[in-house]
Amino acid sequence: MIAPRASTRPAQRQASVAAGANAVAPEIGDYAIIGDCRTAALVSRDGSIDWLCLPHFSGRSVFAAILDPERGGRFCIRPKRPFQATRRYLGSTPVLETTFETESGTARLTDLIPVAEDASAIQPTREILRVIEGVAGEVELEVRFEPRPDYARVPPRFGSRGTLGWACTWSDELFLLRGDMLLELASDATAVLGCIKTSAGKKRYLSLCYAKADIGVIAPLGEAADERMRTAVGGGLAGAADAFTEAPIGTQSCVAR
Repeated sequence: MIAPRASTRPAQRQASVAAGANAVAPEIGDYAIIGDCRTAALVSRDGSIDWLCLPHFSGRSVFAAILDPERGGRFCIRPKRPFQATRRYLGSTPVLETTFETESGTARLTDLIPVAEDASAIQPTREILRVIEGVAGEVELEVRFEPRPDYARVPPRFGSRGTLGWACTWSDELFLLRGDMLLELASDATAVLGCIKTSAGKKRYLSLCYAKADIGVIAPLGEAADERMRTAVGGGLAGAADAFTEAPIGTQSCVAR
């Protein structure tokens, strides 16, 4: 995998499906990459996963907003108010850290695809782990989980699993989205939405687990999620990304609509 180059280009506005915004989508050079050597996701500067194929690189897309911002689908976490974003990789790993600065405070989003290493325990086929942490002041962020399987050719079917989160099914494939905040189905039943309010030192977790023709496994949150992140930064993913560095990946001012 190749790390994206540093960029200082002027701000791009990310289209908001909910608002029907007509903003210009990010250029390809504005994306960062996270992965586990089996698949990879492209993450925009405003915290939106706009490309992911599952269960592996040659699989069909489940998020493809990079190709079609209106219909492609995304998994977005970003502040509701105007913000500035800076990013870096943690160590020699594809663990991505995005820092959002707003007038009211600062929040940090860490994204990774953990590598399953413990053969003695049942684990998800794939997981995207997203950790939100308050750094200073208070920041309100919006969550939009909008999968569009098979290059947006298959309509998603959502179902509530109560305290276990939300399921999204198609064909013989399954997403399980779980977080420690309230997540609700959008009024048009095409996405799952949430709101996160952060303050200094406070953490929130979102885990998106995937299975194909297999049992659905839900990864634990909280300290167990922190441990998966520490394992990735401490060496679990280091061999996957020798090209990744701690150098910033550029700065961007964004306007949330």
